[in-house]
Amino acid sequence: MLLLNLFVDGVMLVNLRQGWQQRQHQALRSADGLTRLLERTLESVFDKVDLALLAVADEQARQVAAGRPDAAALDAVLARERARTPDLLTLAMADAGGHLVRGAPQVPAGLYVGDRDYFVAQRASDAGLFISRPVLGRLSKVPVIFFSRRLTGPEGRFAGVVSGAITLEHVASILADVEVGPRGATLLRYQDLSEVVRRANGVLEPLLGPSQVSATLRRQVAAGQTSGAYVAVAPADGISRTYGFRKIGGSPFYGLVGLAQEDLLRSWWREAAQAAGLAALFAAVTALGAWSALRSFRDRQAATEALRESESRLAAIIASFPAALAITDLETGRYLLANEAFGRTTGWPLAEVVGRTSGDIDVWTDRADRAAVIAAVTARGAVDDYEAVFRRRDGSRLTGLLSARTIAIEGRRYLLTITRDVTRQRQLEAQLQQAQRLESVGRLAGGVAHDFNNMLSVILGEAAILAADLPAGHPGHEGVREITRAGERSRDLTRQLLAFSRKQAISPRPVDLDTLVGATLPALVRLIGEDVALHFEPARDLRPVLLDPSQFDQVLVNLVVNARDAMPAGGRLVLRTANVTLAPGPGQGPEGLPPGAYAQLTVSDDGVGMDEETLSHLFEPFFTTKAAGKGTGLGLATSYGIVQQNGGAIQVRSAPGQGTTFTILLPCTGDRAEPAAAPAGPAPVRGEGLLLLVEDEAPVRRTTRRLLESLGYRVLEAGSGEEALALAEGTAFDLLVTDVMMPGMKGPELSQRLRARRPGLETLFISGYTASVIGSGGILEAGTHFLQKPFSVEDLALKLREALRARAAPPA
Repeated sequence: MLLLNLFVDGVMLVNLRQGWQQRQHQALRSADGLTRLLERTLESVFDKVDLALLAVADEQARQVAAGRPDAAALDAVLARERARTPDLLTLAMADAGGHLVRGAPQVPAGLYVGDRDYFVAQRASDAGLFISRPVLGRLSKVPVIFFSRRLTGPEGRFAGVVSGAITLEHVASILADVEVGPRGATLLRYQDLSEVVRRANGVLEPLLGPSQVSATLRRQVAAGQTSGAYVAVAPADGISRTYGFRKIGGSPFYGLVGLAQEDLLRSWWREAAQAAGLAALFAAVTALGAWSALRSFRDRQAATEALRESESRLAAIIASFPAALAITDLETGRYLLANEAFGRTTGWPLAEVVGRTSGDIDVWTDRADRAAVIAAVTARGAVDDYEAVFRRRDGSRLTGLLSARTIAIEGRRYLLTITRDVTRQRQLEAQLQQAQRLESVGRLAGGVAHDFNNMLSVILGEAAILAADLPAGHPGHEGVREITRAGERSRDLTRQLLAFSRKQAISPRPVDLDTLVGATLPALVRLIGEDVALHFEPARDLRPVLLDPSQFDQVLVNLVVNARDAMPAGGRLVLRTANVTLAPGPGQGPEGLPPGAYAQLTVSDDGVGMDEETLSHLFEPFFTTKAAGKGTGLGLATSYGIVQQNGGAIQVRSAPGQGTTFTILLPCTGDRAEPAAAPAGPAPVRGEGLLLLVEDEAPVRRTTRRLLESLGYRVLEAGSGEEALALAEGTAFDLLVTDVMMPGMKGPELSQRLRARRPGLETLFISGYTASVIGSGGILEAGTHFLQKPFSVEDLALKLREALRARAAPPA
């Protein structure tokens, strides 16, 4: 009885130890992954600031080389680079004497900065990009970090410094984007390990200065490590956390992410309490059995019954053990015992396991893993946390962490194995890695859209003007058409990237999915051809959802095209809708979706299907299985971004030879679905009225003015918000047409100030960048008139008509 008691206690301790080590390992991996994400984000911000400094330094060097100083050109570059770098608070130039001479926004002339550490360092020698310790800004009166580069005069003499400032509040907002849980912490430390910004327990504290530093962190940094992990108790709040730290590129800062041990180990403590209860219960049962046996010693039948009862209870305890447990004969490889968790995990009834070998039930996907475990146990007597992929009875696979020990029972050697199913955990880790990859590409897409779309606006606009000016039959028309087609393909590519990165401006409204699908069916039938049979199975009383109908059409087309390409010899394609309700609790729906009512759309084909490797990359941008030149790899990535932006989720189920099913869930709304919009009539060729056009990019402004004049409008133009305010003084105009992102005063601010002077004035916003400055998350506020660059003449005419009609309409 004592041996049985020790055996059960040993099994529980091994399982608890395995769980503890697994959670600690996962905590270190999670902290390191989040620190990598923080490092990439901050390094990206620092790189953009450095590019702005280099642009100013290059312009100053060009003027020195030409021998023709041009203050206006320097001011223009400063203003442009600050506008392109929203992370910057200020961008300024100081002369060799340490006095500020110009900046964006404008700075008081003569303000002395010669005593700043960045100026002293650049004056002594070319320090390259120098990043200062946080200080209090003399202009802003808030804590800032200065970035600087040296300016050179004739013969390489020191001519001053160009510097840019980022507020600690902005750095704090970046730290706040890192999800660390309610008791987690994110920190930015200077190279001497003094704290710059700390976010702990949901509270942000900037410019903290000297603070206590973990001896482990100080030792690792002193040894020259630029990254690492450790566990420490924070002196500020007494919370034990698992920290990951990384040096931010070549900067003098370290980023730290700490995950609270209490959050990470909460489930382990529950398991420990359960195990302790089971151990106490078994000890009591064992003691009771022994006492009963001694009391019944003279009555063999009573003693046998007591023993049988104890063994039954021991079997019940082993059966209720939460991890898969098995005992195998080392000589024959046959299972002597397995618990219910083993059966649930592998899918094999226990009656079909005992007496057979692992080879008989084919549980190892790779026999080399089994050989490695046996070799390790033979050499060391034990193996811990060996990760392997196992096969269930139905052929599906699971990832398990296996620990094994050799035990002796009546002189014969057996192998005790405990296996913990970590399949879900590994899936979540893969989702985190994919989310980090997608976020990186999303940031890139949003960053390039502004400049790229401005250039495309000029190309497509000038092509439209040229086409209108050429006489009928002129041979130049074919060339203009080729330019237009190339520009439109580039425009569509940029919009796909914006949709994927969830930075596209959208106008959601309550709609009925069945109505939208039904309206799209004729076009889909033409798209897939005659070899594919398309079936639509609408739900009854489908609840309305809130989304942008134009985006939904794009999602549906992408999924249908993907299905068509998976059925080269023809097949069957089924679109099906349904009402779905997600209940609270894990496993009730896609990760991240809250409980509630959803409308579901499934797109199923009986095509060639996809393997696990393809599925793992399916929604990544530019990933495609098609031949070169047959696809951009953006269709499914775009669909993923659109569904995410509209608050839903998209999942896929597929296997080689078994077809593919995409499932989309969109949250329902309590509002009634709006009727489908009537097709818009042709845009008017000409209009009338006086428009105030505000655009900071001169080529875009010139092209847009010519397009507006070609439509019959009279135009006042301005290159900035301030210039527009001056032009508007005493001038009656009918509509404001303004860019959103401009140096200094942005388009929305200009619109507000003009509406304060002229109530009822309407504004048409034009932008090649994300519309998040107009609405939350790119969702346009009701009544906002917005036109995405680049645009066609027809789109421009239509939006002008809408905005002017809104101005003319009486208030409701």
